[in-house]
Amino acid sequence: MFVYGRLVFLTRWSLLVLKLTGFIAIAAVLGIVSWIGYTLATTLSPKPVEEIEKKIEEELEEESKEQV
Repeated sequence: MFVYGRLVFLTRWSLLVLKLTGFIAIAAVLGIVSWIGYTLATTLSPKPVEEIEKKIEEELEEESKEQV
């Protein structure tokens, strides 16, 4: 932190340091947004609740038949 403050306020490279800081910050934000978008685009959608309920009912029927 001390080095960054010194580079920004007390050297002739302050403009370059600020430009690099802005570039890195924006690149990080865009990288995170891209990662979230990729994850949303490639994740499979969940099964509808009706299919899950039907499967559970079938399993329960099979278990009840086995017990009898």
